[in-house]
Amino acid sequence: MQTVRVSKVKNGPNFNLLPFTSFDFLEKCLLKLIKLKSLIIEIFDASDLWNSNHWEQYLRKTSINKFDFRFKRCKLVDSPQNILDQFRSKFWLEERRLYVAYKKTGRTTAEIYSLHYFVNKGASNNCGDYPPLLTVPTNLYKNIYDDYPLEIYNYFNKTNYKLSNIPFTNVKCLALNSNENDNINQQKYIDSVASCVSLSKIQIFSIGSFDCLQTEIIESILTHTNQLKEVMMKEYFTKLILPEHTHSLTLYSMFYIYFVLVMYGSKFSPITSPLSVKF
Repeated sequence: MQTVRVSKVKNGPNFNLLPFTSFDFLEKCLLKLIKLKSLIIEIFDASDLWNSNHWEQYLRKTSINKFDFRFKRCKLVDSPQNILDQFRSKFWLEERRLYVAYKKTGRTTAEIYSLHYFVNKGASNNCGDYPPLLTVPTNLYKNIYDDYPLEIYNYFNKTNYKLSNIPFTNVKCLALNSNENDNINQQKYIDSVASCVSLSKIQIFSIGSFDCLQTEIIESILTHTNQLKEVMMKEYFTKLILPEHTHSLTLYSMFYIYFVLVMYGSKFSPITSPLSVKF
C-alpha cells in the first residue's frame, strides 16, 4: 500500500469515543503498513494529535515521504505560537520542508494544517488571527503568500481600518461587505482593502450593498483591477461607471435570478441568447 488517507469528522453525539482519536492507537495501526509512502490525515477533535514530537518520532520509523494533515480541536489553546514553534524545528522546516498554519475556526474551535495540501479556498479580514499564523521563515513569508491561491476574499469594513503587512496576491474574487450604519472613511477604506489583496489580479468583483459604500470608493478600487472580468451586485447603480475592460455585469435578486449584460464598447446591452436563470 502506497497511500493512506485517514479522515474522521464529527458525525454524531458519540464521535469522541472513537478509538483513533488517540495517537497511540493510530500509530499502532499505521506502523503495520510497512510499505506506506504517503499519509494524509484529517481528524476532528484531535487534541491528542497536536504534539509534533509524536509525529516526528513516528515518521522517523517509516519510509513515508509525503505527510499532510489537518487537526481540529474544540478547545482553543492559550498560545498558538507555542504550538507552531514545535513545527519550526530542523526536522519539519529543512528535512520535511513542511509548513504548518494555525487558524481559529470559531469562538472555541481551532485547527492546524499542513499549508500546501490543505489550502483554504477563501479568507477574510474578519477574524482575530488574520493574517494566518504560519511556521514559514520570515525570508520566505512573502513567497508563500504569492503562491497562496484564493477563490474569494471577503472584506468586512472595520472602523480601525487595519492594514495587512503582506497582501494575498492570487485572489480570484474580491467581495466587499459593509453594514448599513457604517461610517466609512474613503481613503482609509481603500488603503485597507489594497493592503489585503493585490487588486491587479482580481477577476471578479462583488458588491454586497450600496447603502454605505460610496460610488467613489467602488470606482477607485475598480481602476486598479486591470484583469477584471465580471462585476456582481444586487442592484445596478446608475451613477457607477464600470471600467472599459469589464467583460460582464451580473445583477442578482433575492430569488437568485441572474441578468447578464455584455459590454459593447462603453455601453451595456443585453445578450441575445436566453438569460441564465437559477433558483
